[in-house]
Amino acid sequence: MDNDYYIVKVLHIYYNETVYIVHELDESPDIINEKIDSLTPLILYKNGVFNKPSFEKKYKSSVVQEIKKYNIKWSQIYRIIVVDEKYLKN
Repeated sequence: MDNDYYIVKVLHIYYNETVYIVHELDESPDIINEKIDSLTPLILYKNGVFNKPSFEKKYKSSVVQEIKKYNIKWSQIYRIIVVDEKYLKN
């Protein structure tokens, strides 16, 4: 039997190799009615460079706003990943 899931996109903003901030994107969640075993994360930023110019345009301003809350500088950012988190719909 399949279940309905909410899929919420979040950014994992790493400021070292293992520690990161979770920032939920302001997109409405997708509702999916199918079996989902795993969701593949997408690397947006690594080694001081965005992988695509469109990633920088879409995500940089929200990342800057989020890291300011934690007194983290842009130069401290190690990696940024978009992750689809799955929650069972009740």
